[in-house]
Amino acid sequence: MAKKIDGVEAFLIVSWVAVIEIIEFFLTFIFGIGEIPKIFTNIFAWIPIQFWLKMRGVRGDYYLASALVEFIPFVNVLPTKTVLLLITIYLHNRLPIPAKTLIKKSVS
Repeated sequence: MAKKIDGVEAFLIVSWVAVIEIIEFFLTFIFGIGEIPKIFTNIFAWIPIQFWLKMRGVRGDYYLASALVEFIPFVNVLPTKTVLLLITIYLHNRLPIPAKTLIKKSVS
């Protein structure tokens, strides 16, 4: 099993994603320049995060789903990348229940 993600590392990576989402918000509502530059910011955020998740041995399924949602116009203003990255980190860090414990509980 891969090592847990500590708080400092999680803070840095979630901060990176949050800054990208703030930039997307400004691109959409403040500057109004459209969806094309946001596609590049999504790719700019997605590639390093997926690489980091793979290097840590984390399944990035939830974060991958958020990246797919980000390509839907005007839905990508929601902070889906940040929320689903936090969920991915939480699910990776929680302690797995050993199978023997589950079998003993079901038998008794």
